Amino acid sequence: MEDSITAREGYLILFYIFATIIYELWYLTAYLYWWLSSIVIPSLMIILSVFIVLRISRSNYNIKHDLLNYIPVFAVIFSAFEYPMYEFSYINVIISVLAASFLLLIYFIVRSDYKYLFIILFIFSFNVFMFLHAVSPYGTDEISFDYYSTLKILDGINPYKLIITNSVLQRLGINPQFYTPLLTGGHVENLSYPALAFLIFIPAVLLKFVPGIIIAVFAFFTLVMLFVFYKNRPKSYFFVAALITINPVYFLYSISGITGYVWLLLLSVSFYTFSKNNIKLSGAFYGLSLAAKQLPVYIAIPYLYIVYKRSGIKGSLYFVIFSIIGFLPENIYFIYVSPLKYISDIISPISEPLIGIGFGFSQVSFLNVFYIAPAYFSYISIVTMILLSFLFILYYPDSYYWLFMIPVIVLQLNYRALFNYIIFWPILCLMLINTEPVIEGAKKLNKSNVLKLIRARYAKIFLTLFIVIIIVAGLGMHSESKNDMRINIENEYIVNSNVSYIIVNVTGVNITPEFRAFFGPDMYTANGVIFNETVVYKNSKYEIINLTPAYNYYLPVSKNIEIVGYYNNIQASAHLIIS
Repeated sequence: MEDSITAREGYLILFYIFATIIYELWYLTAYLYWWLSSIVIPSLMIILSVFIVLRISRSNYNIKHDLLNYIPVFAVIFSAFEYPMYEFSYINVIISVLAASFLLLIYFIVRSDYKYLFIILFIFSFNVFMFLHAVSPYGTDEISFDYYSTLKILDGINPYKLIITNSVLQRLGINPQFYTPLLTGGHVENLSYPALAFLIFIPAVLLKFVPGIIIAVFAFFTLVMLFVFYKNRPKSYFFVAALITINPVYFLYSISGITGYVWLLLLSVSFYTFSKNNIKLSGAFYGLSLAAKQLPVYIAIPYLYIVYKRSGIKGSLYFVIFSIIGFLPENIYFIYVSPLKYISDIISPISEPLIGIGFGFSQVSFLNVFYIAPAYFSYISIVTMILLSFLFILYYPDSYYWLFMIPVIVLQLNYRALFNYIIFWPILCLMLINTEPVIEGAKKLNKSNVLKLIRARYAKIFLTLFIVIIIVAGLGMHSESKNDMRINIENEYIVNSNVSYIIVNVTGVNITPEFRAFFGPDMYTANGVIFNETVVYKNSKYEIINLTPAYNYYLPVSKNIEIVGYYNNIQASAHLIIS
């Protein structure tokens, strides 16, 4: 492949710059203008993804020159988003742009041997990773749960039978703002991940170093894998390295304890070995990626299909068998000793009543703009994943470069559209654009008049029906989700520019709801400010509740504070205006 920036890569960076602008707009509006952050921007993202699908449907398999098929636009746009919680976000952007500019400058001025520069960059990056991870060992409840599970498994205790309480998290030193609250009160107290998620930390426990360094190693070798994909095009490697460097959250999220680099590295190795036609090894590493996190399941159907296109039914069977072989060794013991508990923990991210969070369409619901029960978002996510997998097969090989976009689109529809679920997929997209699809079988299929008819006439009808069904189902579940709970703010008390407590009057329900608050673009926690509730007075018609920020949270005085009360599928809100 030619060692230069191709047209598709040029278009990619233009879309990336556009995405950065969108990010800045979102940063300024998120949690400030609910309707804009929760409806307009996600709608633009979905419209863009639908545009890509429709554009692919008009393609004539001109793989070499059909630029839109090469550009994982949707995924890359989302890679430019960042939660507006970091007070130093703009500093990150400036530093990252300077670093990316440096890399691109090197690309244009360096004409000869690159290898020494690569060695220097990698050594520097590796040391920075190690230092920063040592400084910040626990930035999320996820890595804390994993590390605690590792401690217990070495003591001979099954971590899937543990209850991880507040006291445990406090001993580990995790900031309460990273807890995962439940819609029914309290927070998640169980391990929610496959076994490899905590087994990788055994060296950290035995050798007594902070677990974040393990993640740093995976992050570092993910960049090495990216280089492997571009090893025959060193100039272009500078290009893709700049794309990653320009976005600080790739490293910030790793440093803060997000373990995504583990499954990302394993999945990238799987895809690389697939590109080298080693189906068995590819399947084994795909199984390992599933053993580290559930997220790779979102590409299971299209991934298996491209394996089938390359290796036929026999190769597909080998892929499935070796995926199982890659997954089972780490998990088989826990499945054997407590199968029901293991399964319930693994599916708990979609089965437990977790609070809504993130930047997807679910903002409409959990910010109480247009409340819809959380189950709705699980349904549409599953249906969307199936539909996109169907379209991937229908439009292959044009859809080949869309492989790692599918999870980005689906995950944005989840009730918890967490940024760390999405941030790592664009790295896989950058690996994908430097490979070629297997098209022999697809060319034969394209000669089928039946397939032509389906593609030309019915696929767009399916999309239209899907959108109509989603809207109708949402309106229906909104009607079913209506409740009589009402919240009125009676009084608030302010100390040193922070809201010390709020008195609210709740009517229409016979339970004491949970409460949280959202405020402006400087909000420091994605969960919102969680409150402790003290019932001051209660009768059959209403109750007076005193709300005080929990976990040493503070609620700064803001012109735009939304108080949301919730319990399971019941929700209401009140707007607090402080002059």
